[in-house]
Amino acid sequence: MSDDENVGTGEEMAAAPKKRGGVATASELNVVQENEKVLEKLKLINYESFFCQQRHFKPLTRTFFAMPSNNPNEQFHYFTSLVSWLVHFLGRNFPPPSQFDDPTATAGTILQELRAVNLPSDFPPNKIRQGHGEVVVMVLDSLLEAALESSGFKFGRPVQRVDDYDDEAPQDEEAELGDEIEDDMGVEEEEGLYMEQGAQSPVEEEKRQMEVIESTIDPKDWLLELERVGPLLKSTAQEIDHKEWRTHLEQTKTEKEKISKVLPETQGSLQQLSTEVEEALKEVSNRERGINERFEHQIKKYSVHKEEMNESKHKYEQSAEAVNNLTNNLSTISEELDDVKNQMDDRGNSMTDTSPVVKMKKAVSQVKSDTKQMDLRIGVVQHVLLHARISRSNDATARAERDGRVSDEDI
Repeated sequence: MSDDENVGTGEEMAAAPKKRGGVATASELNVVQENEKVLEKLKLINYESFFCQQRHFKPLTRTFFAMPSNNPNEQFHYFTSLVSWLVHFLGRNFPPPSQFDDPTATAGTILQELRAVNLPSDFPPNKIRQGHGEVVVMVLDSLLEAALESSGFKFGRPVQRVDDYDDEAPQDEEAELGDEIEDDMGVEEEEGLYMEQGAQSPVEEEKRQMEVIESTIDPKDWLLELERVGPLLKSTAQEIDHKEWRTHLEQTKTEKEKISKVLPETQGSLQQLSTEVEEALKEVSNRERGINERFEHQIKKYSVHKEEMNESKHKYEQSAEAVNNLTNNLSTISEELDDVKNQMDDRGNSMTDTSPVVKMKKAVSQVKSDTKQMDLRIGVVQHVLLHARISRSNDATARAERDGRVSDEDI
């Protein structure tokens, strides 16, 4: 699978990287480059067949782990599944975590596995829990290096494939080849610059050599350098050789003779090399023209597909936003429905529960027994009161009769 196909399939994932405005920093560019290296190493171990197809994952993009995603949970799950698969190359049994596992516990388990296989593990768990960034890419890169080494993979010498392009492609002078024109202009400017430098007359060259050279270095820097180097440059009287300049002069003459002997052959070689370079440049330009002409319709087709992809991506974002809104509404309605169900269950339980009726029956029977006891006590009290009244009336009658007898006897 080519890199363009990876990009095309990866951008359809739900965990597409967020859009960022402005210029990317150096650290972000480094992370993106490292992520590209990780992707290339994954291709070396054929992760598309043994990982993506078997575990139902989509191929990665070149910035998947370098930037935050719209779906961090899915991004972290992809990372943990990839780590689980790579650890198996090192003889470790690390089952793939579930998407609903605790991210903190999963990050701790990954660090333990890295320590077990003697890989760098001095990372904070929260950086791993993010599922993206420099730490995540470093972990994947170290695991891939160990996996490639354990599988016996070694990088061989590059093999240059022989292309099938024509050496002499048809030239179209009126073709719109902006990049080629700019390259040719740059080459012509450089050649013109060298030609101008080499075309100076001897008088101008002598004037240039006689001009006073003005230094742009600060004198204080010169003094500091002199203080540093001065003691090393001092020589004793024994080391001074008054005939040293003669030796230098003789060596200079000898070297000049050697240069004069080698110069014609060297000039011929350089001339031949220049001719070969010019022919190679012409061949490259011809091939560039042929490639541009052959793939012009594919470039137009690519631009059309790119526009369609941008439109589809925009529609996807709108649909995703609508789905999120509907999901939120569904969760709210589900909560309200649960509340209503709970209320209906409470009312149904209260309607079918006979314990209050039983309690009422017991209370009625208790009241009836209490009423009987009260009636019995009332009857006893009435009997006692009647008996007391009768005894009182009898006593009053007896007293009255006794008082009547006494009065008769007095009379």
